[in-house]
Amino acid sequence: MTSVTQKNGDFSVTAHGGDCKTLLAWNLPKATTKKLAGFTIQYDTADGQSFFIFNNLQFKQPALHAQDPTKPATSSINAPIHKFRWVHVPGSLNQGTEPFFGIYTYTVTPRYFDSNEHLLPIDRSLSASVPIQVGPFVKGKVALGFARGYVQSQAFVHQFGPDAKFRPDGKELLFNTALVAGTSPRTGKPFTFAQEYGWMGFTARTKIFEILDEVSKNKALKLSVFAYDLNEPDVMKALLTLAAEKRVRIILDNATLHHTADSKTTPEAKPVGHVDPRADTTRSYPQDKAMTHQVRPVHSFRPFHHTYRPFPHTYRPETHPVRPVHSYRPLTHRAHRLEVVPVVGGGTPDVDVPRVD
Repeated sequence: MTSVTQKNGDFSVTAHGGDCKTLLAWNLPKATTKKLAGFTIQYDTADGQSFFIFNNLQFKQPALHAQDPTKPATSSINAPIHKFRWVHVPGSLNQGTEPFFGIYTYTVTPRYFDSNEHLLPIDRSLSASVPIQVGPFVKGKVALGFARGYVQSQAFVHQFGPDAKFRPDGKELLFNTALVAGTSPRTGKPFTFAQEYGWMGFTARTKIFEILDEVSKNKALKLSVFAYDLNEPDVMKALLTLAAEKRVRIILDNATLHHTADSKTTPEAKPVGHVDPRADTTRSYPQDKAMTHQVRPVHSFRPFHHTYRPFPHTYRPETHPVRPVHSYRPLTHRAHRLEVVPVVGGGTPDVDVPRVD
């Protein structure tokens, strides 16, 4: 992970690069904190864009404070950030669903109140700027991917609205994700289900499809998948294609929180091990006997936290039978995270990158 520090006098700013995100942290001498109002954060991209980080708070009476009338009241130029750190994920608010990746220059400026507790205009002479490469995390043969947002996210609502749909009306599972899902409140333009999934899945989704594409193109490869949630149509279509070629095996969690109380088990999905009898594990794969023979439902006593771990490799069914398993501990590190770690050289890299919000 790359870290870069720049100073302006005793004020220092450090940028820590992550997977398409940046952790900013800054230090300000205690002697200069009198009447401190917070910090304005601006970033400039190598392709010529410039934006301010947004705050989640604003002044009750903005007119009493120095304001840039061309920016929203929640922009950090008008409502300084009340922290000494910030995680910036491109595309959360300003840049849409396909943000720029490359060199970003972050500029942090301390802001102050006057004697009447009114915000003073920004003083650029106090700023410290730090450039850093922003993009996917790759180190040697290891590439990490993380999901980005969920319906509770303010950034998601900003992009797609509070009433965004995640699938068309009806119960069809394998639908066309290129269909229009809604209209963005930010741009006023329509967006598709695929754009929603791409934004939420972020780099983790990209890594998953890279693996699926690699296995699809290389007929010598077979795929093993352990899935907690398996309901995205494009992923399922790719798995169905591999299933028809008998090149995939799947362990699918069937915890009761995935199903309604009146769900019924189909004949192809009879209980195995700790299978919950209410789980309809083959409903996602209609009219595909090859798929049902390569999917085994597994009951976990604790959630696996939205995790996919596909491992592309060649296996022999007679020496690697599909076995029902259960876990007494979470398989992965945190909730709201999607991790993909390809097997390299016959083993799994032991990699843990802390998640920060």
